[in-house]
Amino acid sequence: MATNTLKEMLTELKTICSRCILCYTTANPCYKTFAEQADINEKHCSSCLGILEQNQILNVVDKVAKKLNKENYTTDSFALALAFPQCLVLRKRALLAHIKESNFFNTELHTTKCNDLMNPKEAYKLSIIKTLEQVTKKKYNIKSPLLVKVQFTYFKEDEEIKRLEPLLPKPSQKRRFQKKHNTNQKSPLNNIQLITETVNKLPDSKVVQYTSVPPERAEKPCDINISFVHEPIYIAGRYNKYSRELSQTPWLIDGERKTESSVQELICDRLIKATGASEVKFMSSGREDCDVRMLGKGRPFVAGLVNPKTTNLPADEVRSLEREINQSTELVGVRDLQVTDKESLVILKAGENEKKKCYSAKIWCPEPIDDEQLDGINTTKDLKIGQKTPLRVLHRRPLCVRERTIYSMNIQRINKEEDTTHHYQLQLKTEAGTYIKEFVHGDLGRTIPSMCTLMGAPFDILELDVDEVQLDWPPKIEST
Repeated sequence: MATNTLKEMLTELKTICSRCILCYTTANPCYKTFAEQADINEKHCSSCLGILEQNQILNVVDKVAKKLNKENYTTDSFALALAFPQCLVLRKRALLAHIKESNFFNTELHTTKCNDLMNPKEAYKLSIIKTLEQVTKKKYNIKSPLLVKVQFTYFKEDEEIKRLEPLLPKPSQKRRFQKKHNTNQKSPLNNIQLITETVNKLPDSKVVQYTSVPPERAEKPCDINISFVHEPIYIAGRYNKYSRELSQTPWLIDGERKTESSVQELICDRLIKATGASEVKFMSSGREDCDVRMLGKGRPFVAGLVNPKTTNLPADEVRSLEREINQSTELVGVRDLQVTDKESLVILKAGENEKKKCYSAKIWCPEPIDDEQLDGINTTKDLKIGQKTPLRVLHRRPLCVRERTIYSMNIQRINKEEDTTHHYQLQLKTEAGTYIKEFVHGDLGRTIPSMCTLMGAPFDILELDVDEVQLDWPPKIEST
């Protein structure tokens, strides 16, 4: 019997699913058009590898629904990201070449370009989204913070794509070097954009050299991997550190912990538990050494909670979390805890270079210092200093000279009645990034001027506290 239409011709191939046929025969298919194509008897389409077939659609819906229920995300919407096998590009081109050999090309195919055919990913979304919404009770929203990622893998994908290797540009010397050293540079066989451009430039007569025309039925369906990722939520606040044996973040050297805990862990472990986040990225306006306390109103920080399950945190719940943290330890304290947005991180970052900081240090000098020398220090304003990278951090910081400003200084004897130990209390207001310990002892002449050169005597630092970080963020939360 004669074939009268393109749709009939594609149907008679018996290897093309009804939804793929729609992609070639309908210029602007809608959801209803695709939803009606639900033939569960189709098997392993040669064009989409069975991805668009109804049984596979329902399989994905079931997997997504079960996993979403298990993960228990509280957001009421979702976006959808799809990863299809790269060999679909070649199969699509092969089917188009076959259509061009038929008598229907000029009259019924709605486009002459492979790129203008409906994208299989768009067809897939038209086929699945409504069903996903019904089953998951969540609305599809392209801007949703919850991304449902569906990846399809075909077992012969590498074999089919490798046939194109002679057509793809040879890796450059730079790319070979990067591959040798395990960098993230893509090889031509993993570059979908390059593969698509190459395949679409193939003349119809050449397509058969690289794949079957028309494409052969898939031997078995694609493997499916479902994963979810939620945009981070950000919780800001200020922290105090009262211990001289506590690092800001986990401190490990060669896999061995140097401190039992850290500021980050004491604060963020409870935030992770409350939100179900997979991890946390701790950011702060500067940092203090392990043996330095953070006093006053505290240091501004943000905890970026990655892939959280619970994202709706009312103010009263955040207040409760703040109380839990403060009651759980005497080593740290938090205040002004609040949910913030990613844009606010710009303020935190800018504060690293623009803020002023106030310090209080207990220092020692083995030589006697007279009151006139002390008065000279106390009247010094806006002192410019140059600091070579300190020896203690040279292993992790580039060698350079940093210019910093000491805005004001005040030094007082700790025991005015009987100063036999030569101890002094030094208060400083400085530019962000000033190395205070090195300013006191001079770091073997690497900081100039220092207390040693200013006073003409050796000094050392015994204790250091940060009294204030002058950054007016995050906003103060009034107690209720």
